[in-house]
Amino acid sequence: MLAAGAALPVLAMSRPGRAQPFGPQPSLAAAMLADCRDYGLPGMATATRDAAGASASAYTDAGFTDATLFEIGSISKSLVAIAIHRLVDDGRLALDAPVQPIVPDLPLPDAAITLVQLLDHAAGLPDGAPLFPPVPGGRLWTGYAPGARFSYSNTGYMLLGAVLEAAAGQPFAVALQRLALDPIGMASSVPVLRAADRDRFATGHMMAFPARAARPHAPLAVAPWVDMDDPAGSVGATMPDMARYMAFLAAAANGQANGVLSPRATRDFAMRDGVADPEAAPDARYASGLIHRVMAGRRVIEHTGGMFSFCASMTIDLASGAGCFAGTNVSLGGYRPRRISREASRALAGLPPADAPLAPTPFAIPADWKGAGRWIAANGDVLALDRGGCSFAGKSAGLWSGGSGLVTDHPALADWPIETDGDGLWWRDRRFMRSRPAPAQPTPPALAALEGVYVTNDPWYAGGIAVIARRGALHIAGVGALAAHADGSWRFDDPALACERFWFENIVGGRPQQLNVSGNLLRRAAHRRDW
Repeated sequence: MLAAGAALPVLAMSRPGRAQPFGPQPSLAAAMLADCRDYGLPGMATATRDAAGASASAYTDAGFTDATLFEIGSISKSLVAIAIHRLVDDGRLALDAPVQPIVPDLPLPDAAITLVQLLDHAAGLPDGAPLFPPVPGGRLWTGYAPGARFSYSNTGYMLLGAVLEAAAGQPFAVALQRLALDPIGMASSVPVLRAADRDRFATGHMMAFPARAARPHAPLAVAPWVDMDDPAGSVGATMPDMARYMAFLAAAANGQANGVLSPRATRDFAMRDGVADPEAAPDARYASGLIHRVMAGRRVIEHTGGMFSFCASMTIDLASGAGCFAGTNVSLGGYRPRRISREASRALAGLPPADAPLAPTPFAIPADWKGAGRWIAANGDVLALDRGGCSFAGKSAGLWSGGSGLVTDHPALADWPIETDGDGLWWRDRRFMRSRPAPAQPTPPALAALEGVYVTNDPWYAGGIAVIARRGALHIAGVGALAAHADGSWRFDDPALACERFWFENIVGGRPQQLNVSGNLLRRAAHRRDW
């Protein structure tokens, strides 16, 4: 297990002396080491391509080489999209045709879903449901009319993998290798994650205490290996291959001949307007596995990737063709090396640092945060917060931003995020206000029966899901409120999460023993801490 303050390894360059300038830092290498130091990352690798087309790789670990594979996560989606567009080029698929006739054996929704809607996350499918979901009715569903808006869906790309197999007449891994990796020149990369290739990968890490919210320098442990052939994120790539991929993407996004896609397919893949992607930024558009946006006055394409033991970020400046891919062998909550890839792409394009940061520092509490001060619970407990940390029960600890709320390493508070609803704070089911609140009303028995922590050995749900009742409503801790529906499912109030479904199942003594999360089954566990 890696503890906070562990020594960093010495930087290794695949081409000594080729470290590129990096904004205010003396080099990209220094910035990589700074992120490893500041967040407690075990290692990082980058692939860069400058405006002249020269590429280089850099590593923070002498054990990493140009032959080392890193999991690139959801950046794999754009490679799946390339394979689909090649089959469209060959006349085997049509972007606007419904997918149901292509894969008739899959339990798909009745609403017609097209390939382009799947490519752009606009089909209305849930994010992480399996293709054969063990849910009432046994079929997938849509949370809105396909094509109406954006909603990120790994399930949609799983479906694209099935379409790819059907149209190519080959297993997914073979088809992706033949149609995307080989033509681009990514000969050292792999289309799926197999135990047989494990010795080629950097060693992945995850939080040693996954039930706790992610924070900088959280203790880490070596992650278990899990084979994965999920088209939503199954590619392992070397740094030289990622440099080749960025060269391909820069050419395609500028409409240049690339030797892989026809001019029409190039436009459809890399130059379409796509759909608005408010999850990425107000101005962002999503098309075929790529995010298109303007940052600091420059057109860029980018994408991030998050696995349960790796994460990555890729940014390409389109005017110059310069780009950077950064990957790290750990999963640490919402951390992605965006700052590295974004600022490096500017430096490689010969540009000065952006006037304003292109990416918020992960875990940083915003400067306009209004949560500082004393907060009081009904029993008189006082929680004091400021941007430098928190104080509770006579002990002080660190405080960081974490998803929907705040996270701390305070021993009494570390198991749950501190969330806000606008006029107060919640920690688990405890209410904190500026002035002492009235004692909470008893939780209705029907909701109390559903409360609990639900867990699974699936690493994507490491730490489990906590169901909490607050003010007479059911919440998923750290995510949002649920509402019951007539079909027996529970759904988020937030429209951005409307595609997900929850079912409480296997009732014993009035209490569910299983939580079905969009077809993923979690069992009721012993309550965490003093639940």
